[in-house]
Amino acid sequence: SLNVMSVFYFIGTVPLLLKIPIKKILSKSSYSQLSKLRIGGTVATAYSLAIVVTGVMFKLLLLPGAGEMLGIGTMTLFIISVISTFKYLKTKEEFYKSVLIRTACALSFGFLFYIIPSNIQVQFFYRDKPNLVELHEKLYNDPTNEDLSKQFQEELRKQK
Repeated sequence: SLNVMSVFYFIGTVPLLLKIPIKKILSKSSYSQLSKLRIGGTVATAYSLAIVVTGVMFKLLLLPGAGEMLGIGTMTLFIISVISTFKYLKTKEEFYKSVLIRTACALSFGFLFYIIPSNIQVQFFYRDKPNLVELHEKLYNDPTNEDLSKQFQEELRKQK
């Protein structure tokens, strides 16, 4: 479900925020009344939202790269949120309010998942599996140890 949400944000945010009907998404005339800055900002927002949602999914699945995705995505969303706040306060346009609501929600979740260490996540989800928690703790302290990584992945497969 997070994967579907990420794909939606990647593809669907631009027409959703710009209020372009689905049938006219590929029509050049749909974008003729919009400034290039607004279109570019909306595309950046769409990419950032997709990156944050994908980062959350990676974090939940204990996949590598989650921290980097969440860091890049939340920093970009923070910048977009600040810009949207000033634009909304200046113009009171519904567009900026919509961008601000979406980015604030994703920013909150992205930052929350960014600051929660994966070892706490494993301790919570696998609290009844002490070997898995212990292996992950060792791997967390020595992330370059490939033998530990293989042992952890194998133990994780056994649990499913």
